[in-house]
Amino acid sequence: MKNNIKYTFLLTVLFAMAFVGCEEEGVLPIDIPTAISFHLDKDAVSVQPGGSQYAIQLQSTTKSNIDRTYNITLNESASTGLTTEYSLTGTSVTIPAGSLLGSVMVNFNYDAIPLGVTRKLVFDLNEITDGSYTNLTRTSMTLNYSAFCPYNEVVVTFSFDNYPEEAYWQLYDSADNLLAGDGYAGNDCYVELASTTALFCLTDGDYQWLMGDCYGDGGTAYTISSGGKVLYSSPGITGTGEVVTFSLP
Repeated sequence: MKNNIKYTFLLTVLFAMAFVGCEEEGVLPIDIPTAISFHLDKDAVSVQPGGSQYAIQLQSTTKSNIDRTYNITLNESASTGLTTEYSLTGTSVTIPAGSLLGSVMVNFNYDAIPLGVTRKLVFDLNEITDGSYTNLTRTSMTLNYSAFCPYNEVVVTFSFDNYPEEAYWQLYDSADNLLAGDGYAGNDCYVELASTTALFCLTDGDYQWLMGDCYGDGGTAYTISSGGKVLYSSPGITGTGEVVTFSLP
């Protein structure tokens, strides 16, 4: 009985070794079809001050001894990105000879991307015409992007009265340089603020905030905060407005 067990075990081992050996020697070849797709179906970019780049990659399941070029299309109806915020180096993606990946670059303009906003770019793979297959699981790619603040993120929230078109604000640095502003300008008293919040990415230092009312009867309440800490809060300005100073960090 013991001899039978040993004999069966030995045959099993020999058979397994023979199968592996045949596979390694190419007796059982497996033909991998050439399929093209995006390398990822989605990803995200935190755009850094000064701008960032991202490589949109196409992937092949097999290598070739020649360069292969495929086209992608920006799906404008599905995308929310603005052309001032990014640029493409092209829409043709070349997978070099001997490689499985090819790429095209997206360049992001940090200064054009508002803080606290996430946008997306959706790319579609065009029809494959070189005899390869299209990998239907990744025929499109969604790239989300947003601006990253490495300094102090400052948030100003507004609570308007019944006349928000009279309110305006301006932000200055310690040298009285105007950094940003919104609302009233010149003699036009009817430029309503774009939002109930304003976000800034500011380095350490002192800043001046002007909260004004062009009609001169006040009314707007607002709060300046950073990192969860309230730097200044007003229950409502009076008259033509006020100028306050806050420091970071």
